[in-house]
Amino acid sequence: MESRWSFIEDKDIRQVVKNCAKQRFEIINDYIRANYGHSVGRLEYQGAIPSDVLYHGTNAKVVDIILAEGIKPMGRKYIHFIKVPINCGLIRV
Repeated sequence: MESRWSFIEDKDIRQVVKNCAKQRFEIINDYIRANYGHSVGRLEYQGAIPSDVLYHGTNAKVVDIILAEGIKPMGRKYIHFIKVPINCGLIRV
């Protein structure tokens, strides 16, 4: 685990999983996984006219690459954007 997360222990992660009201995660043989979304074959979304400005959350380490090359799906079916940055850290344009 990265040093910035070194204070988090196994028991902390297990407590979050156990106490999650929506049961979004499960732990099997010491591996954690999401309980939703990853096994869906094909999702159908209606097209929409995008806002003038959209925000995309990403790791700070790849911001320069995204600004130079654009956002790539990298094997994902969809790229997630939001209209209003809520609870965001650093915002770079």
